[in-house]
Amino acid sequence: MPPTGVASFPDHQRLLLNAVHWARGDAPFPVTMEGEGLLDVAIWKGGKWVAVHLVNLTTPDLFGGPIKQVFPLSEQQVYLRLPDGTKPQRALLLRRQEQLAFSHQEDTLKSNRAASHWL
Repeated sequence: MPPTGVASFPDHQRLLLNAVHWARGDAPFPVTMEGEGLLDVAIWKGGKWVAVHLVNLTTPDLFGGPIKQVFPLSEQQVYLRLPDGTKPQRALLLRRQEQLAFSHQEDTLKSNRAASHWL
């Protein structure tokens, strides 16, 4: 059986990353993440708010059939680029309805937490 998963095809991974970087030019990504695991990241903007939706896709079965096990994430750091002059007032974990600690420097909001607290 052939190998499955993005990591099994490093040439395709490099090709996709190069295509994204070429299409974006020098424009920075609106969200960057640091941490172990594979995440689906989506951004919604409206009025004066921004929502960053994170879905844990870390599993050995991701590209090889039904998912039988999902692995918890380690600590994740989220960097959200904000429009010039934006001063964030609060950050929330929407599912938990809790305040999220963050720091704000220049045009970037940064937050990091252990993965179990992102739920």
